[in-house]
Amino acid sequence: MKYLLIVMLIVISNLSAFAQIDTSVWKRKTVLVVMESISTSNRAFYDNLEKEFSKNWYLTDTFHFVIDTLINENINHYGQDTVVIIWKTDWQKIYIDRNCMPSENPEDCMIWSLSESFQIKNFQTKEWETYIYPFYEKEGKSVLKFQNSITNSPYKPNYKGKKVIIKNQTWSVELENLLKAKFENTDLKIVLDTRNRLVKSNRNDGIYIYWQHFPLSKYIEIVDLQTNQVIETLRLEK
Repeated sequence: MKYLLIVMLIVISNLSAFAQIDTSVWKRKTVLVVMESISTSNRAFYDNLEKEFSKNWYLTDTFHFVIDTLINENINHYGQDTVVIIWKTDWQKIYIDRNCMPSENPEDCMIWSLSESFQIKNFQTKEWETYIYPFYEKEGKSVLKFQNSITNSPYKPNYKGKKVIIKNQTWSVELENLLKAKFENTDLKIVLDTRNRLVKSNRNDGIYIYWQHFPLSKYIEIVDLQTNQVIETLRLEK
């Protein structure tokens, strides 16, 4: 009897977890996944991404994977039955703690890592939202996290309760000055994350500074690590 109760509790807890995900708004919708064309002629690269997305996307059965530059693409003219998701990848130079001494010279402890971002128009607000995952997740985990974020209870990303700015990439002097001016009168502390644990933990009290490198962007995006959603975008240059 004891074991039966344990099994029932496990089942109920799992069902309650799934119950948080509202899939009703996705019924009869087609998902159009638009990915920017990057400098590679290897079609297998895009094929693998498409397989990864289709394997891990559970909200609808119908989706189309499109490679486009997005320059002249009018993505706002689609009807209510089509959901447009812009999927971008970018290379970030992040800190590690292997075969080096980060405490002595953090700049010598860096490697290139693939990051991912998703943009989607919210069903209710009709506004675009951006979700950024600084580290590449194997087996499409970033896709699963993204679905969780857009189907759970609405959460507006903000600075309330934030205590740390997690640094895991190189900041230019210009970016450093911008952040100092932005957070000069706050209690936020800059924390160097050499093991990637702080960013991956989705901690409620942390924000992450994302800066697109290819091509190098004039904007930075401040990410709320609770949901990986962008709080705001700041311009580096006037």
